[in-house]
Amino acid sequence: MAVELGLIRVAGEFSFYFRTGNSTDVVFCAQFVGVVGGAVSLLLVFRTNAAFGRFCAAADSFAEVLSATRNLSRKMAVWAPVSHRVENARLCAAIPWAVKHRGQVRTPD
Repeated sequence: MAVELGLIRVAGEFSFYFRTGNSTDVVFCAQFVGVVGGAVSLLLVFRTNAAFGRFCAAADSFAEVLSATRNLSRKMAVWAPVSHRVENARLCAAIPWAVKHRGQVRTPD
């Protein structure tokens, strides 16, 4: 099926046309295309802005987890017995890793 797109002049104004293989013409005036294009671009901007907002919220939450983990590891380095420090350090390091991998859900292939 052949599809043809083009620009024609109708009644002194330029219009876009869309023609399929069965000679059906659909004509859009240039103003209509401009308005629809502007509306679609605004919708894309709002969608991108919402996605960036979700990303920033997730980054801020993960930064809080890292900060709390660092504070916990500092406190355990000072207050925990020397024999337990290595094990406690491994447990503290596992917290951000677990949070990160919990947020990255992978679908089986």
